[in-house]
Amino acid sequence: MDVEEKKFLFFGLAKFKKVTVIQQLILTLQALKDINMNNENGNPIISVAFQVIPKVSGSLNAYDIVDKAIKIVQDSGVKFEVGPMETTMEGQQDELFNIVKQAQDECIKNGALEVMTFVKIHYRPSGVTISEKVSKYR
Repeated sequence: MDVEEKKFLFFGLAKFKKVTVIQQLILTLQALKDINMNNENGNPIISVAFQVIPKVSGSLNAYDIVDKAIKIVQDSGVKFEVGPMETTMEGQQDELFNIVKQAQDECIKNGALEVMTFVKIHYRPSGVTISEKVSKYR
């Protein structure tokens, strides 16, 4: 749901008293949060989803190495969601790209012979959030 839809929902539905006060408050907070999704330096917040596929040999387990890559994301402090096929992060472009690089390095450090990394980027000059894409499904 984009900002204009949220504004309509709040102002339109509130006008006809079809939502509760709590629902009005939630819609207002979401609309205000989404109006400017840039950080203090004016850089947009973006979404980056990535998947690391470590090539391992011997008794090494690829899942264990992927867990180490995910730990890098967890320790970074950025907003993220782990899915069955990739991890999605939200933040500044340079910071997120650096995390992807660190995750690759962590795979090698933990025994991967090489790492294939697949990256998806959702960039919008006004910013983009994970929640705007998935909140309607939760």
